[in-house]
Amino acid sequence: MRETSSRLYLLITVGVVYIKSKECSRKDILQDLVEMCRGVQHPLRGLFLRNFLLTSTRDVLPDVDDTSEDTGTVDDSIDFILLNFSEMNKLWVRMQHQGHSRDRTKREQERLELKILVGTNLERLSRLEGVTVSKYQNHVLPAVLKQLINCKDSIAQEYLMDCIIQVFPDEFHLKTLDIFLDTCCQPQGAVNVRNILISKIDRLSNYAQADPSNIPEDIKLFEIFSGKVTQIIQSRTEMPPEDILALQSALIKLALNVYPTETGYVDQVLQNSFNIFEEDKTRAKGCSTELSRMLRVPVDHYQDILTILQLEHFTPLFSFLDHRVRKELCVYITEHVIQTDTYIDSHDQVDLFLTMMACLISDQPDQPKEPEDPEDFEIQQSLVGRVVHQMTSSVPDQQFLILNMCKKHLLTGGDKRIQYTLPSLVFRAMELCRVYFELKEEDEKWEKKENPCKLTRKCGTER
Repeated sequence: MRETSSRLYLLITVGVVYIKSKECSRKDILQDLVEMCRGVQHPLRGLFLRNFLLTSTRDVLPDVDDTSEDTGTVDDSIDFILLNFSEMNKLWVRMQHQGHSRDRTKREQERLELKILVGTNLERLSRLEGVTVSKYQNHVLPAVLKQLINCKDSIAQEYLMDCIIQVFPDEFHLKTLDIFLDTCCQPQGAVNVRNILISKIDRLSNYAQADPSNIPEDIKLFEIFSGKVTQIIQSRTEMPPEDILALQSALIKLALNVYPTETGYVDQVLQNSFNIFEEDKTRAKGCSTELSRMLRVPVDHYQDILTILQLEHFTPLFSFLDHRVRKELCVYITEHVIQTDTYIDSHDQVDLFLTMMACLISDQPDQPKEPEDPEDFEIQQSLVGRVVHQMTSSVPDQQFLILNMCKKHLLTGGDKRIQYTLPSLVFRAMELCRVYFELKEEDEKWEKKENPCKLTRKCGTER
């Protein structure tokens, strides 16, 4: 075997020199070389032999400028590399089934160290100038995917799908998106489809973000990915909730980067996430941190709580967070409102916001029985008091409704909270009294309106 291997190395070297001499058909020599390598079936030796073949012939493969049937065309180069890739992948997969079962982990590690030898074939294909979008769509990708699926090996499938994403140009991915995503439903159950899909989403998201015109109008990028992610989640009932949320987070980032004005896309992802966890609430257990991380993505992107309040399914997802993480998220959002100096200027929006912040404002059924750290509690309630100053309207009557809505929520906090929160509300009411007094002569209905000063008295009596 070793003697055969040594002779084949020599034959490859001679063959490359013979091609450069142009004394014989380049196409025939390449075909002979790739077929002769079948003589070495030892997985490790065969991999290195075929890698040597690929490396040695990289400068003599026919490309876009070669059109003669005698010297070969780019189609011959594609066939040459695809055959070499197929044989190398078979050898690589075969390594997994050699030796004793107790050495399985060791063999998997060896295979991972050698994966680049197989992936080099795809990298070489991507460098051929003659590989157009059409050739990639009709010839290259179907052949690679067929080999990938037929090998039925999770390590090979996961690596090669990621390799496809990384080495071929973005415009190739756009034209073959449906084909690739359909294949994502077929790999072995051990394949981490999450990483593959996220890699694909991020690749095309960055491509679209660089220049929105890169994405043709007839390609509905978000709808394609959203539909396929939903299909995969439904078909893989064993998928961990962390993977589900990672995929949903990637979809949100895609929507925000490619369709920044389409808040409906973000809300659609939130709705899908809610439906998944509502149908099977056991999936939501233990993933509060991941869910909180997903909910922070639109908060950080929009930099505007008013846009967040337009997302109908944002707040309902809070019900799947445990009390500690929910409170941390509420503190994060409250600090964000204060830091960005965002004003909430309608009583309906104030109602939505304070409902979202419920775990900071009043006791919750799922809160721990142990008393909270006094310092943390004081910081949280001080934040609530400060955020009251962000709830303001230039229209006095609307401001009155806003303060009434604040009172309705804040008074549910009990004595231990209102000592921090109500002073802000009283001061805002006193400011409004001054405004109302100044408008006394201009407003014909002034006498019929409820005096804001009564609001301050109610704050002290309706506890």
